[in-house]
Amino acid sequence: MNRRFYRALMLSSAFFHTFRNVRYHGVPVARAMFYSFHRRVMLGSKKGIGKRKMKISKKQLYNWMIRSDKVTPVPYRKPKQRGKIIFSPEAASGLPISRTTSLICAVGKHDRKKERRAPVAVPSQMVGLNYKQYAALRRKIIAIARKKSTPAYFRNKLFIKWMLKELKTVMKTIDGIRRLFANHSIRAIVLHSSVHPLGYLLVHMGRQRGIPTIILQYGLNDHYQLFSTYARYYVAWGPFHKKRLTQYGVPSRKIVTLGNARFDPIFKKKWVNKRKLARILRISRRKWLFVYPEQPLPLKKNRKVLRMLIKALQPYRRKVMLLVKPHPRQRKLSFPRRRLKRYRFIRVVRHPHLYHLIHGSNAVFVQFSTVGVEAILMNRPVIALVMFKNTVKHEHTYYSASRHITSAKGQKQLNKIVRRFVLSSRFRKNMLLKQRYYRKGTYSGKLAARRIYNFIKARCR
Repeated sequence: MNRRFYRALMLSSAFFHTFRNVRYHGVPVARAMFYSFHRRVMLGSKKGIGKRKMKISKKQLYNWMIRSDKVTPVPYRKPKQRGKIIFSPEAASGLPISRTTSLICAVGKHDRKKERRAPVAVPSQMVGLNYKQYAALRRKIIAIARKKSTPAYFRNKLFIKWMLKELKTVMKTIDGIRRLFANHSIRAIVLHSSVHPLGYLLVHMGRQRGIPTIILQYGLNDHYQLFSTYARYYVAWGPFHKKRLTQYGVPSRKIVTLGNARFDPIFKKKWVNKRKLARILRISRRKWLFVYPEQPLPLKKNRKVLRMLIKALQPYRRKVMLLVKPHPRQRKLSFPRRRLKRYRFIRVVRHPHLYHLIHGSNAVFVQFSTVGVEAILMNRPVIALVMFKNTVKHEHTYYSASRHITSAKGQKQLNKIVRRFVLSSRFRKNMLLKQRYYRKGTYSGKLAARRIYNFIKARCR
């Protein structure tokens, strides 16, 4: 955890404390604004924490940031109808959910169009803004901001303007969730995260009503996942991910290691081998196939990484082929196709499926993506690229933190790893041997969907 991230957490703590009494239906609105606030702070000034500027050890972060969230009990009379489990679209991925017993809560209308497994609700769009209550909370926020004891950061006019804007969405979401609870008999709430506003509000309001709340780990366990431990249970992929959370003071009894249903296709379906992949892509099967799934980074950063890969692979251009798969959220290619034509050992591919590419390759280059875990589960050598400092969204050192993953922290290391990989069979075997230990710690078992669904059903009201 770098200093900027830690400082932003301390300012977030001050934000929660300063506006702790600004509540709507018993819900602390400041906590629902955490993600947006934290990202804002990471880009802002280093001053203004005031009296609450203090040092907290990593082990105390859970008690300081999460356990301090006070829940006001709310009586919940369930309607006389068949109970439903609320899922987020990501949490429902791969699970055997039923249309009659499931309800998917989404952030926007686009999720409604995509989702066909169960009815979809968008709480923030279900009701209009309660202007009378908004005016009352607006006066309360401004009154707190005008106090002399309030830290300077929270007295800034731009900050107040930002908070009042966020308040409208939070209030509409709270009212939408209340309507969902009134219209449906909710047995459990299962989400992939409570970092974002909708996730936090569903978890907090579920806890108010005594509804079981469960978070299923969906992506890599970065520092933000501390804020997904508001729920009663956290289902992690494996022991390593559990360890990453307990280092913040999260009680180990809260974390269960069951894997994730999104990885079940790796073990259930058949993916092409190198010979078939070479035939599909019309490449010589004698070449070393490297796969590089790009990330939704700024164009400048993506170009830098691709240049480094080109430089490392160029001495072996007649022996290798680099398959570059653009990320779905990338707006444009890192290099125009015209420029890439200069390098015959590079090909941009959008098809076939990523799992076909990984399974048919000799090695996979990764940054901070779950692709690294997927490649390890497919028993493919992984080369982690650490070319940038950690940011608010991307923990570039995620894989390199383990000595069991082969990592390149610059051009020289990357050149050396590529050379040894291409020329030494012993080096390749050692890579896979090290990865086996990492695989045992990072993922529990194989097929997970049924185990996770049974765990959810056992905890339903």
